[in-house]
Amino acid sequence: MNTKERLLQEIEQAPDSLIEETLNFLLSAQASYAKSESNVGEAILKLLEEIPLDNDDLEKLPIDLANQHDHYLYGVPKS
Repeated sequence: MNTKERLLQEIEQAPDSLIEETLNFLLSAQASYAKSESNVGEAILKLLEEIPLDNDDLEKLPIDLANQHDHYLYGVPKS
């Protein structure tokens, strides 16, 4: 028996007040899930905005970071 079938079986035996509470929870969870799915990119950008960087910090970053990320992460020789 899969989860959905088990849930349906439990619903058959549950009192109406519990079913209503469960439905409200499910609707709320679905709304939160849909919202989080659509806003992942926005959440990442918001986190990046919270990183305090000024121009001096940006100038210290290597200009070849994308091409040489293995060097900066793991210390392998630059290619």
